[in-house]
Parts: sequence; structure tokens; C-alpha cells
Amino acid sequence: MIDLKQRKLVRRFPGLGIIPHMFGLAFNPDTGLVYFPKGASAVNGTFGSAVSTFDPSTGKVSKIYTGWAPIDLIEVAGRGSFLVFNSEDQFAEVKADGSFDMHRLPFDYPIQAIDSPEGDVYLSYGPHQSYWPAVYIWDAKNGVLTIDADDLGIYDRRIPRQAHEMVLDRGGVLYFTQNTWGKEQQFVGIMEDQVRLFNVNERLKLVDEVQRETVQRILRYDEASHLLYLVRVGETDDDPSVLQVIEPGSGKVLQRVEVGKTATDLAFDSKKIYVTNFDSGSLSVIDKSDFSVSEVEAGEQPLKLCACGSKVYAIDHAGNRLIEVGGTSHELPNKGWPNNIFEWNGRLVITSHSSDRLQITSFDPGSGNFELLHSFDYPYGDTRFDSGNVSFYLRGQFGDALFSITRGKTDASGRLWISDFLSGRVFILSGSW
Repeated sequence: MIDLKQRKLVRRFPGLGIIPHMFGLAFNPDTGLVYFPKGASAVNGTFGSAVSTFDPSTGKVSKIYTGWAPIDLIEVAGRGSFLVFNSEDQFAEVKADGSFDMHRLPFDYPIQAIDSPEGDVYLSYGPHQSYWPAVYIWDAKNGVLTIDADDLGIYDRRIPRQAHEMVLDRGGVLYFTQNTWGKEQQFVGIMEDQVRLFNVNERLKLVDEVQRETVQRILRYDEASHLLYLVRVGETDDDPSVLQVIEPGSGKVLQRVEVGKTATDLAFDSKKIYVTNFDSGSLSVIDKSDFSVSEVEAGEQPLKLCACGSKVYAIDHAGNRLIEVGGTSHELPNKGWPNNIFEWNGRLVITSHSSDRLQITSFDPGSGNFELLHSFDYPYGDTRFDSGNVSFYLRGQFGDALFSITRGKTDASGRLWISDFLSGRVFILSGSW
């Protein structure tokens, strides 16, 4: 705040978390408030949906929510509820009857929620652009919260950079991927237990050098083999993606396997690892015994994978098809862009968006029949994963830290919960076949 008549500094207001190159100000003389977009852009990597207000007389900052976009959800079985996190700074505790209570988070931009070893919830948070520590978001904060399942109390552990994908191993160690700070050695972050703070020197340093933003797409843990599977995309659109098989304890890369272009998902069973290659129109099948690779055609843009029974299925985003790996393919009965697939009570459930409708469809592997479970009209607009600037010009996901616009979880009573990021809804499906 500057006194223009005296040309003197009156006061500084630090810690507003403003993104300079997306910056704009509007002053309302009737309210005395300044309005600015703190995170209401794709640049923070989580598509924040609020406009911030600033009171120069007090320094107070508030938010005007322009939407409520659920970015992830997780069951807390002991409370008989789900925690549903939005892309700003809130979460709702939702019961199966649709009732809910709202809670405020201490920091902005939730990303991913997983179970902690003690039955609590780990939640990663923070803005994307903090990976350049000297510029862009001022006063940016990234970290992993522990949310107590008993009283929803919060324990914060700060980390540099935004954590994308998190997994736990059977010993309770947390592993997570992060963005690059320019060209550097690829790595995986570690938190060894529920208490200790992040130690950057204890991360797993891998064999590759990476520079392209948001390249580390997929991180999975194979409990039977006690191995991590990490998939990153190439440094250019024409480069192959890379699967790395990592020994968690030593951080040693046991295998480095090149697969197709723009890997988007990974699944595995006792014998094989499967990777969808969005821009190759193929599925890479890796044999666990010798890590040999075979390529299988998988439509135009294979996006997501799901195991059901003894089979593995992929959805073809552009081709609007369901593909059985090593078997037949099925055209989906509704128009749109399929973007996720779940297993529920022995059947597959597919979420698909068109410009004006979400459709949730089931598929019976035994009969080969589809059934429309739910349809919801909403002005979605463009829901494709293959446009030019969905994630810093990386195709195959919807945003920098938004790997899917729907999430699906089955609760302890067998109900399927599906969150829809774009419409701000959570759908709770119950019943049996």
C-alpha cells in the first residue's frame, strides 16, 4: 500500500500466494475490497475455482467460491462416511444418505488422498508452480497432511514441490512422485513413517535424467513382489514412455523398459504388467518373469485400465470402445468420451462425458451386455484428453495434477461412490446384479 501524495510505503501485505504472470486486480470502491485470482486458473495444476478478496484496511483475505470441484474421495470406515476433497481448500464428510458436513483445510489445493498405515488419511496438497521456488507463487506451500480418522484433526508435514501420485508399501513407507526443477536426476520422494518430517536426502534417486514438466505419470506398488512400478512419459511427444521397476529399500532400478507414447495407466496381475499408450494406440504387456514386452493394439487412444475377474480391460477414449486385452472389443452404447473404468460387484463401470452429459454405464463380462446406470445432464463443454494444452502440452490427462475427472471407490457396504470433478457432484450407486 503506497501513499501516492507523499510517495511513501504505508504497508506491505506478504503471503497472499499470488501468481504474478496470471495476475490482475479489480478494486470496488463501494466495498473497499480488492479482487484478484489467486488460483482460478490451470496454472496451479489443480484448477482452483475461487476469486480471492483482499481488505486493505485489515489485510484479511477471503474467497468467493465459483464452483466446488471434487478432486478425490476416500472412505473412513470407522466414521461410516467418505471424505470428499475439493480443488480449493475444503472437504465434505458425506454419509451414504447424501447428508454432509463441510470442513476447511489449513492449506490450498488438495491433490490426492490415500489411507495411512494407522487407518487415517494422507492428503497431498499445494500448487503446481511452486517447483520454481524463486518465482510464480509467493508464499506457496506444499505438503502431506495426516487427517485423524477419529476427530478429523490435522498434522502437517511440509515438502518442497507438489506431490502427485502416492503409494504405501507393506511396511507403511510412503512414496510419491514430484515435478522437476529443470533438468535433474529423476527421483521418488519418501516419508518413512507417520511422524517424521520429509528428508530430501532420503529420496530414491533413479537412473534417468528428466526435464519435461509433469512427466512422472504413474506410481503403483506391487505388494506380492514388494516392488514399485513407475511410468514416465518421454521428453518429447515422439519419445517412448519408460517403465521403471524399483526395489523400494535400496531404490535400485531393477528393470528399465521402454513402452509406447504417452503412457496413461498401469495395471498388473501375478504374471504381467499392462501399460496403456495413449498416443500409440497400443497396450504394452510386460512379462514379470523376464520383463519382455509385447505390444497389443488397443483402439485409437487407450486411456485407463481395470482388472475384472481373470481379465484386464482398457477404455478407448477417442474410439468410444471397451477393449478386452487379448480378446474382443465392444462399442459403448452412448456417445461421448470415456475417461475412467472401475470394477464393481464383478462388473465393469465406465464413466463417459459428452459436451452436455455424464453417463455411468456397466458392462457384464459374462453376457457382454451394457446397462445404463445413471445419466446426468450438465454443460460440460470439452472433456477430451487429447487437446493441445491439457497439461503443459502433455496429452492423456485433463490437467497438471488432475489425472482423471472422475474417481470411483467401493465402500464397506458395497456401494460405489463416483465423484465428478467438472459438475461438482458425487454419485452414490447401490444395488446388486
